[in-house]
Amino acid sequence: SSCIDTCVGRYMNFNQRLMSSFFEQQQARMKAIAEEQNAQVPPQPEIVQKT
Repeated sequence: SSCIDTCVGRYMNFNQRLMSSFFEQQQARMKAIAEEQNAQVPPQPEIVQKT
């Protein structure tokens, strides 16, 4: 049973690494999108003031 336990443990660790890396990518993507949106926000008040 020890062999099965180690195999399951390795699989769980591998799964956790996959999930963590996936979440990191998601966070990085959200961060990039937020930064793009923030970059697009400043011009709007100027347009409002001009009109």
